[in-house]
Amino acid sequence: MYIDMIHYRRAEGVSMEDLLETGQKVHRDWMEKQPGFLGWSINTMEDGSGIDFVHWENREAAAAATEAMKGMPHAEEWMGCYAPGSIKGQAVLQALAFPGGNG
Repeated sequence: MYIDMIHYRRAEGVSMEDLLETGQKVHRDWMEKQPGFLGWSINTMEDGSGIDFVHWENREAAAAATEAMKGMPHAEEWMGCYAPGSIKGQAVLQALAFPGGNG
């Protein structure tokens, strides 16, 4: 599994509700249709910044989706949610995942 970890700040005047509403549109109309897409979580850090985790089958699927973003619906609205220059991404390669559950 390949995970894109994206850290950012919301643009001034953009509420969490705005970000979540736009994220739902992006997920519904584009992201869930990308080959190799497994899941996406939008999270808030204690300092108010955001960190998202986008799960892909592999690095190639993530790279293909990045390339496909050029024609993505809601792109301008989505990118407008983020403070200019604040988006920083990192790749995470999952080595092992332990299942949850306390029986």
